[in-house]
Amino acid sequence: MAQHRMYCHQPYPSAERKNYRCWIAAGKTGIFSADFSSQTQALNHIHQSVVTAPLSVTYLTQHPKHPVLYAVLRGEGFGQIHAYGLAKGGELSLLNQIDVPAGAAHCSIDCEGKFLLVAYYTSGKAGIYPLDDSGHLSGTRHEIHFTGHSLHPGRQTSPHPHWIGCNPKNDAVYITDLGRDEISVYQRHPISGKLLCQQQISVAPGSGPRHIAFHPSLDIVYVTHELRPGISRYRCDTRTGKLYIQETQYIQEKSCIQEKLCIQEILDSLTGQKHVTGQTCSEEMYNASDLTIHPSGRFLYVLNRGVAVISVFSIHQKTGELKLMASEPAYTPSCRNITLTPDGQWMFVTGEFSNSVVIFRVNQKTGELAWLPPIVEVPNAMLTLIGLADE
Repeated sequence: MAQHRMYCHQPYPSAERKNYRCWIAAGKTGIFSADFSSQTQALNHIHQSVVTAPLSVTYLTQHPKHPVLYAVLRGEGFGQIHAYGLAKGGELSLLNQIDVPAGAAHCSIDCEGKFLLVAYYTSGKAGIYPLDDSGHLSGTRHEIHFTGHSLHPGRQTSPHPHWIGCNPKNDAVYITDLGRDEISVYQRHPISGKLLCQQQISVAPGSGPRHIAFHPSLDIVYVTHELRPGISRYRCDTRTGKLYIQETQYIQEKSCIQEKLCIQEILDSLTGQKHVTGQTCSEEMYNASDLTIHPSGRFLYVLNRGVAVISVFSIHQKTGELKLMASEPAYTPSCRNITLTPDGQWMFVTGEFSNSVVIFRVNQKTGELAWLPPIVEVPNAMLTLIGLADE
């Protein structure tokens, strides 16, 4: 297997950075901004930067070359994409916006900053949107319409694309479809951005593939499954972009229940309220919502929303094989997103319905997590985007 640094990934910083700027996607309350200081180990100057009601901000991403932030928004039967300019102090100013299909769940930008990619969970579509030389939304869009369904009677009666992104070589696009139990691999035209289907990968019926993460130095791709909680490891052919399954690890029901009881006690003690869920490892109680890889490539973190657990895996540095090391409490119910700072020192977890952001310090040698209280209150916190603060 080739050992190389894939150029789309940022180099792993050798020194800890002191300050970061954070933008938080906060549903109907818009976008919040905050500063994180490694000295105080806290979020400071938290404030509402953009009001978007009645539309809900569901995901954020930042241009790789320009000070531009993109937000995808959901409305009743329609959606929008907003491009915001980033001022030196971190404030946002609307550059332009476009109308798009309903129900966006995820967005990303190709490594060269030429196209914005969006997955529309509700509409069963994916969109490719050109960006001009300054990062503005412009040009002719390209949309893909999916058809089909899978096993789950409540969640898989129609297509539900949940994640879209380019590979580190920037010549292929990957889409997970929770509703069809499929992962699609496309070759991307470098100029028009149009996609040519290369591969359709079927996963186990009822699994519900959700998010993807690329290893920073191995030709390995990891995929989380939401409905049948687990994670799959694929080998990636860097010439064609195609994926080949290596293994899938599912969460065992006994382990799930033990984790649930432990985390429930922690949440009860923190909030003074009784958290009650079902007695079996059902989707209401346990589902994988997000994953991220430590920039060193040594650790993988999977966020398990139903029981508020972060699963910590070690990564074999030759094969990419995963070994579960720990199940850490996320300290917030309904945890939706997990984000690491570029230096890998700090982790942020957002709780959508618990209106919270939780911060952890990451042990660089072991990958272990240390919670940094208090829990930060942000309404409808869905995602934390980390940027570099002015220094």
